[in-house]
Amino acid sequence: ATVIVRDGGGTEVARGRTASDGAFFIGLAAGDYTVSGEPVEGLMGTPEAVAVSVSDGSASQVQLSYDTGIR
Repeated sequence: ATVIVRDGGGTEVARGRTASDGAFFIGLAAGDYTVSGEPVEGLMGTPEAVAVSVSDGSASQVQLSYDTGIR
């Protein structure tokens, strides 16, 4: 999946792709961001955007949840 990172003003500041296990790493300056995902073939819609605060020198975990349509 393609992951998009936006700053507090809504401007895209980074984008990346997840690995086959869904993990991704995007280096960012300290600050507050919103992380969202683009549509993925075979899945329904897009995940809800997630707010994240990044601190200097540390990693932050974000989980984006796609709907598989399986009920």
